[in-house]
Amino acid sequence: MRHKIIPTNGQWMDPNALYRNKGPFDSKSLKALPRAAKKTPIAVVFEDGEKSPLNAKIVWPYRCKRQIENKSVSQPEGEDEPQY
Repeated sequence: MRHKIIPTNGQWMDPNALYRNKGPFDSKSLKALPRAAKKTPIAVVFEDGEKSPLNAKIVWPYRCKRQIENKSVSQPEGEDEPQY
């Protein structure tokens, strides 16, 4: 293991855990969560600079385009509406 520094008793943090705002933060524990607990809304910044939700402290690292709602498009069965 050349050129790598790994702290003694170090732990890996799953990047998706940042958006949960609560533990667990490691991949193994996140994988063990029930499906409903894995749903994580991710805050975004739109092209005009507005955040959604407004009080978000951590946002998706890329600006997003707003989508025009199209009522003729439905979610696949068993899927919830996306959360922004």
